[in-house]
Amino acid sequence: MQLNATIARQIVERAKQIIRYSVNVMDEHGRIIGSSDPNRLNQRHEGAVLALDDNRVVEIDTAMSGQLKGVKPGINLPIVFQDQTIGVVGISGEPEQVRSYGELVKMAAELIVEHQALMSKLQWNKRHREELVLQLIQGDGLSENQRLAIAERLALDLSQPRVAAIVQAFPTQGESLSAEHLQRLVQLLEQPEHNNLVGISSVSMNEVVVLLPISL
Repeated sequence: MQLNATIARQIVERAKQIIRYSVNVMDEHGRIIGSSDPNRLNQRHEGAVLALDDNRVVEIDTAMSGQLKGVKPGINLPIVFQDQTIGVVGISGEPEQVRSYGELVKMAAELIVEHQALMSKLQWNKRHREELVLQLIQGDGLSENQRLAIAERLALDLSQPRVAAIVQAFPTQGESLSAEHLQRLVQLLEQPEHNNLVGISSVSMNEVVVLLPISL
């Protein structure tokens, strides 16, 4: 998992709801990718580099800030995801004034990172489930080993006998069939508790393919 500008903006916005001090988010190279002060974006923050190199909280007072590049007084805390330091969140201000907010802002940042990682995984799973359905039907594009590898990551048993069904969707009078309608239909048909595999047909955009598990 890597920090990007989108996640950094979310961290800054969340921090602004917690404290009144300026907040910066730095990536794994110590570059500012999110900030309450747009003028500081893309600058290298040497305080963050210290926090990354030593994997520790770095407090910078007024005297120390004059010796480092791109730094203001404040506190810088590593952002950790799955035991790896992926960036730094910094709060500007005299350390004795902002120290008490450090762990709170760090926790908020790490919760946002965990949420984004979970959403990315869910999207990956959904996309590859649909792709796997089409590959199983068409029988081309991916090798057997590739299909098995995807199925294993999705915790799917390809040896389970299944029957294929086609569901056709038609718009109501005066409306058009949108991609949102089809995605909603896919969600209704997936039935995770029944282990259905569902994908939008590549032949007709108003058809949904369902592979239903059966017992022989």
